[in-house]
Amino acid sequence: MHQWYHHSEAPQSRSSSDPALVAKMVIATKAHSGAQLLIRTGRVVLKELPCGVSRGRDVKLLLNQLLAAPAHWGKEIADATSLQETTTFGTDIPSPSPSSSVAFNPEKDIPDLSGKVILVTGGNVGLGLETILQLSKHNPSRIYLAARTQSKAESAIEEIQSKVPNAPISFLQCDLSSLPSVQKCAQEFKSRETRLDLLILNAGVMALPPGTTEQGYEIQFGTNHVGHALLTKLLLPTLLTTAEEKDSDVRVVALSSAGHALAPSQGIVFEQLKSEMMSYYTFRRYGQSKLANILFAKALQKRYGNKGITAVSVHPGVVNTNLYTPMLGGFGPVGKVVGMTQGFFYTSQQDGAKNQLWAAVGNKGTGKGEVSPGEYYCPVGTPGQGTKISGDEKLADKLWEWTEKELETYSA
Repeated sequence: MHQWYHHSEAPQSRSSSDPALVAKMVIATKAHSGAQLLIRTGRVVLKELPCGVSRGRDVKLLLNQLLAAPAHWGKEIADATSLQETTTFGTDIPSPSPSSSVAFNPEKDIPDLSGKVILVTGGNVGLGLETILQLSKHNPSRIYLAARTQSKAESAIEEIQSKVPNAPISFLQCDLSSLPSVQKCAQEFKSRETRLDLLILNAGVMALPPGTTEQGYEIQFGTNHVGHALLTKLLLPTLLTTAEEKDSDVRVVALSSAGHALAPSQGIVFEQLKSEMMSYYTFRRYGQSKLANILFAKALQKRYGNKGITAVSVHPGVVNTNLYTPMLGGFGPVGKVVGMTQGFFYTSQQDGAKNQLWAAVGNKGTGKGEVSPGEYYCPVGTPGQGTKISGDEKLADKLWEWTEKELETYSA
């Protein structure tokens, strides 16, 4: 039995000095009494989040933070296990103003994409699949689905084409944890195309056990950052050539996460990147890779913005995809609870893809609702929500220089 207590059912905990705080939210299973006790005692679990949390959609991220970093979040977890083995969580949820989010309808707001060539990594499942589906409805010249497994990619293409007949989608084999595979992917793309208008760095891994890529990088950092950085580096000449054309609009969209807040205190632990980083738990390592996505987009914008490239990074919200599957098993009974209740607080893949779709096609500029070069956005189109270190220009420069040196032997 699941009990879900909405804002209206919980006591108010609003501070006049912080109007963003709304009522307690509680997720409870099995024991109704445990949830009631937690509400009455008003336990505060988390004081602040780096990205606006709305309607419980980011509770999954919140749980990750609570369970993985008990010493770092200034919080108190109410233990209700003694009450009929109840597992209960509560939080003061900072909620952004409803007006801060951009209204975006992919069906209506994606413009005609005639002549556009697009590449999406991880396009065979989840957000990538939904992104390709929506883009394919608007007459692109060609969309390339880059993924590791051909059979899964072909199944995804069939699924999309069943909804959008004759959608111009082609498969590119790309294993981001293998730099030779990434290099081959870029070479294959360049053998087929002379332009690239939109590069969406969507693929990623999360909460993997300690390990390294083929080239010895920490597995999450190597896949989420290094692999994508090489792909971008090798496709950069094509992006720049396209940007020189009249009326071009060349963009690079990197999928990050509010989980970048879980990165180590120094942001990027450069001296340990070519190791399993066993001294850091998995969400620290994941947060580091997601921070790198934000910093990489900023550094790319700094170096190539004046040459016609717009680079941004986005957080999709907490989306109901298979990205979380490896993680849930590690939490034992709590993981089962989260899995059983996921329908209450995940956002859909359709909604989750909106932020990256908006970033890919929205009007550019610095005003409200416009895509501002180098920015990091929470759903949908909400800027200014990153951690302080995510805006560290010196760290972004250091990451760029480190990455360039690591990848200097690879060319397309």
